[in-house]
Amino acid sequence: MKRLNVIVGSSFIVTLLLITMLITNKKIYITDKSKIILYEKFNNKLKDFDRIVFSNNSNKYEIIKEKEKWLIPSYQGYPVDLNKINIFLLEIAELKLVDKKTNDPKYHERMGVSERFNDKNDSSRVEIYSKDIKLYDFIIGIRGKNQLTKDTRYIRRADENQVWLFTNSLNIYQDDISWANTALLKLGRWRIKDFKSI
Repeated sequence: MKRLNVIVGSSFIVTLLLITMLITNKKIYITDKSKIILYEKFNNKLKDFDRIVFSNNSNKYEIIKEKEKWLIPSYQGYPVDLNKINIFLLEIAELKLVDKKTNDPKYHERMGVSERFNDKNDSSRVEIYSKDIKLYDFIIGIRGKNQLTKDTRYIRRADENQVWLFTNSLNIYQDDISWANTALLKLGRWRIKDFKSI
């Protein structure tokens, strides 16, 4: 009987210790919003942006802002579709980092977030400037291997080694003409009288 009391008493103490350890040894989760959002106070600097440089494995191009209008310099200052640039900047402002991945640079190339691009992935780099000062610089990598959702990608701030996974959509065009405002080109067939190719 005495032995049974000792076993029950010691198992009660062990259970109590385990519960105490579980309560006090909580896993530390990220609760600071600056760690969850790609760039804190991104919205506060929107008006300062005057150049965005895009790089990928096949192309490097830029769009610029002059007199409050976004333009494509390689196409003689053709206007950028305001809707496209606004959606793009809004997507960056709302981009949520959902999972912290590696910070070891040896895995960057495999995840598509290295400084060098290769033909195997659809990585892109975005650099945002204000008066020739680089404000933001990040690399979008390959699609993540997440079973919960198929729309995840890797991302890394260029000045950090930490790689994150994000789920928001972020539409980055492969070439500069894709940013063009095509509404300016809409002509009805009945309005064209004659066409000559040069």
